[in-house]
Amino acid sequence: MSRVVMVTGSASGIGRGMAERFAEDGARVAIADINTVGAEEVARELSANSEAVAFPVDVSIESSVVACIAAVLDRWGRLDVLCANAGIYPAAPLTETTEAEWDRVTGVNLKGVFFCIKHAIVPMRQQKWGRIIVTSSVTGPVTGYPGLAHYSAAKGGTLGLVRTAALEVARDGITVNAVMPGNVLTPAGRASRRSTSTTP
Repeated sequence: MSRVVMVTGSASGIGRGMAERFAEDGARVAIADINTVGAEEVARELSANSEAVAFPVDVSIESSVVACIAAVLDRWGRLDVLCANAGIYPAAPLTETTEAEWDRVTGVNLKGVFFCIKHAIVPMRQQKWGRIIVTSSVTGPVTGYPGLAHYSAAKGGTLGLVRTAALEVARDGITVNAVMPGNVLTPAGRASRRSTSTTP
């Protein structure tokens, strides 16, 4: 039986690339994104190779994550792989970053990962098997980038979360790992570069 894979933030960018690769391998793929129009489009395209379905989710809201995972389980009866990939990075100088913007960025990039892991491990424990992959970044854990203090803090935090979660679920047959991409020219990446660039 093919694996059931849920990829958050898969309407575009890195998440879409992940979803495409899983579909090529014949997995059943949940395209989970706040961008429902984009998610539906990706699901239609991937359905040529695999069973792909769009699911709406706002990872920064726990009830939305719970509902999304419940919908995936209703559809396929299991969840084998979670790619907690959804992320945002609107650039702003540190002194101009508002509390609301800090909360929004960390809410998606760190709290959202926490919600996804927390609720994905429930069915995975019942299955006694699961794989969780978190998209962190070199920005934060390894290096900094002007205008991305909130993003850097969140991405650094994901590594501590991943290490602790991995220890808690290892005996249940679940692994939790993080990947740390550098700059990738996704649509969001291009927009971020434009907002942080200066003209002579």
